[in-house]
Amino acid sequence: MALSKDVALTTPAQERLEVLAALTGHFAHDFNNLLTVIRGSAEFLARGDLTEEGCRTHLAAIVAGTGAAARLTSRLLAFAQRLPLRPRPVCLAGVIDTIRHELAEDPRITVRVLMAPTLRAVMVDPEQLLAVLRSAVENAREAMPDGGVLTFTAVNHAGAGGVPQIRLSIADTGIGMGVDVRDRAFEPFFTTKPLGDAPGLGLSHVYGFAVQSGGATSLDSAPGRGTTLILILPAAEAAVEAQRVRGSVAPGTRVLLVEDSNAVAAFAEALLADMGCAVTRAACAEDALDRLRAATAGFDIMFSDIVMPGMSGLDLAALVRAELPRLPILLATAYSEAAARDGSDFPILAKPYRRDALMAMMGDALAA
Repeated sequence: MALSKDVALTTPAQERLEVLAALTGHFAHDFNNLLTVIRGSAEFLARGDLTEEGCRTHLAAIVAGTGAAARLTSRLLAFAQRLPLRPRPVCLAGVIDTIRHELAEDPRITVRVLMAPTLRAVMVDPEQLLAVLRSAVENAREAMPDGGVLTFTAVNHAGAGGVPQIRLSIADTGIGMGVDVRDRAFEPFFTTKPLGDAPGLGLSHVYGFAVQSGGATSLDSAPGRGTTLILILPAAEAAVEAQRVRGSVAPGTRVLLVEDSNAVAAFAEALLADMGCAVTRAACAEDALDRLRAATAGFDIMFSDIVMPGMSGLDLAALVRAELPRLPILLATAYSEAAARDGSDFPILAKPYRRDALMAMMGDALAA
């Protein structure tokens, strides 16, 4: 039977393209809003006629805007399950204590914590765990505009085949969700907020992190009886590691900086110089290998981007590790699927990074 030309066929590929188009549009909307503030503030500063107070205002707007942009991209990568995670045994009680301390500033929220006395450690990336719990708490607070009770409950859980896991639930006493909202709550950019309010990626961030960590997540909610977010996370086989003594970056530390972007290299070199480091720049992996092999005095650490033309930073790091096994290596990336999959052998600093984050991770690499 011949089909009419007016009949539109929807294929799975077309549906995926429509989803991708909608996701791209939402992301571009939120990101361009942030760029508007950042660029506008930068143009005001470039005029050179602002008062000291005006300069502080626009500088604060730029810092806040870049931080929000970094959180937005990080949450999108989490939803796509493409974050470079570095899981290790983590004491869940300690992370929740951090959240409870932050919530202490809001007198409208009462926090309750119920922990199994023999609770095992979780095997996750600690920084990302803290970030997703903050996302979950942000959603819960918005659901309790007049205040309420937020309850964290953590118990040991047996997964498929008896695999040890941790079941963490975060329950609020907020307005709750109907079925139509609950079933879409993990979708990126889905929101019930008024037009103009940035929806963010709160629960999609939680979903992506849980799945990429080897766990799962679900929601239990109904109008008028609050919402419970459930996270199933892998339990650690070993006990929680003892608190490490963070290393430091001594003045005169010799750094081989490997970065193909001139703008990023100039920024990184300025940060390293401000930390008192002696910096030698290589524009690509091949250039870095030449400089390492030709250096008479050697280097104290190599700090390399991952995504570069030709040889990647991961391949470079593997070669350097084979030739110079005692040379500390720190990698950086804005996004790399290879890093998310294969980067666990080397510490990875996420872009955009700040001076304190670079110094902390470089100090750890040098100490290790």
